[in-house]
Amino acid sequence: MLDETEAQSQARKIREFEASFRDLVVGPRSPNRKLLHVLLTRCGLSHPLIERLADLLEEVTMGRLEWDDLQASALPLLDELKATVEDEPERSGV
Repeated sequence: MLDETEAQSQARKIREFEASFRDLVVGPRSPNRKLLHVLLTRCGLSHPLIERLADLLEEVTMGRLEWDDLQASALPLLDELKATVEDEPERSGV
């Protein structure tokens, strides 16, 4: 079966977003606020946790939050986001 269901496609996109965001926050390309803005703009995903990540990034951009605080707040949100789709392919195949 080569076709992805809509749920599987959404789960894949969220996983890719989570990995990319994490890399830009704590990976070798960190800190990279500009690329985080680009990622958020182009991801095309609507999710409350992604909106919260965007809010945190805006706080850094406006100077109301330090990068270290963004990292500390974003990592648990990314873990939670990843957990929301861990079982998605199995559920969509039922």
